Amino acid sequence: MVLNPMIQPQVSLSGVEEVRHSSYVSELVTSLEGFQGLKSEWKGLLDAMEETRLNLDHGWLYAWLKNFDSTGGFIILVRDENKRLIAAAPFKVSRPKAGLNRRVLRHLQFIGTEPCLYDEMKILIHPDLDEERILKTISEKIMEAASQWDVIDLRYSPDEHQLTRLMAQLKPTIFKGQVEQTMSCPYFDLPSNQESYEAAYPKNRKKRKRHHNQINRDFKGKAFEFQWLTDESEIQSELDCLIQRHVAYWKERGVCSGFQRYANMKRFYQDLLAGYPTQQSADGQITLGRVRFSVLKIDGNPVSYDIGLHQGDGYLGHLGCYSESFKRYGPGFLHAEALIENAIEAGDTRFYFGRGDEAHKFNWADKKQSLFNLLLFKNRPAYFLWQADEALKSGVHGLKTIVKGSC
Repeated sequence: MVLNPMIQPQVSLSGVEEVRHSSYVSELVTSLEGFQGLKSEWKGLLDAMEETRLNLDHGWLYAWLKNFDSTGGFIILVRDENKRLIAAAPFKVSRPKAGLNRRVLRHLQFIGTEPCLYDEMKILIHPDLDEERILKTISEKIMEAASQWDVIDLRYSPDEHQLTRLMAQLKPTIFKGQVEQTMSCPYFDLPSNQESYEAAYPKNRKKRKRHHNQINRDFKGKAFEFQWLTDESEIQSELDCLIQRHVAYWKERGVCSGFQRYANMKRFYQDLLAGYPTQQSADGQITLGRVRFSVLKIDGNPVSYDIGLHQGDGYLGHLGCYSESFKRYGPGFLHAEALIENAIEAGDTRFYFGRGDEAHKFNWADKKQSLFNLLLFKNRPAYFLWQADEALKSGVHGLKTIVKGSC
């Protein structure tokens, strides 16, 4: 192997390999134990960036790796001459479960992909330093380990500029690549109080009143309740109910729920709820954690569930479902209204609805955060295997459309 003269290989450590680039040092962390030891430094880098998205937090990434990737990831660190952590690329390498040909390709992806349980992800870079130089260091580390991957598939980054710069550093040594917008994350800015919210969204106020009247009429004034879950046994019980309804909802639509496809999906959410808990004191005071599980009840019966993440400036609706038998009462809508009211009371400034442009989100959302994918192929065989799967997927979709139209 021929190395760039600027790169000096260092002695490998357990789960960590070092490469020097000028006054920077890059490290490759490939063990869960190695990543676990970075908790304090990782927090320091996030604090310097003023980054508050939960899925970039060390605890979230560790929970995902522990449950879905026992190899420990493919995490590239960059340090300065004082050994200070100045950048981190939270990557992992694995073969996807989906696709006929893609299963043989090794994908370099963000931690949190397959199953994709984050809404957005990016490479962490200290804001006071030269991003292009750091990305060059990261790209050289990626290419040094090129024997370990076939495709670079980085999904749902809000930073198009960062992905484009990384591609420019990698492009001379790869076969084909592109950066494109694929999805968005709708959100809206919260007013400072509930009265201002009511005035800004009169249609939602009328819709909420209509549903409340219908519930009072049909249930003869029985209690309608929003509740944060704090008791551990109740959390486990309601999580089981959420999973059952999530599986049933997608089964009715011909889709396999992630809770069926991935055996550790439930444990992942258990770890998050335990690691970022919402707690209730002896006097009934609730302290909200960064991961929040809530239910909406009618006459004591849960009709809607939501697991959400606090992003520093606001609430992100992450995983929710409702009881189909109560659909006429708008449980999903009423649950969102209750969460918005709680967010306003807590002083949050934004409310996020997660990836996807589903129509119901725009009852509130008036802005969208664009998300971008970087897709690079190391060589021609990888590219053609990927394209063969795309053609097969398109053919199957077309056949389903024809069959459905003839019924």
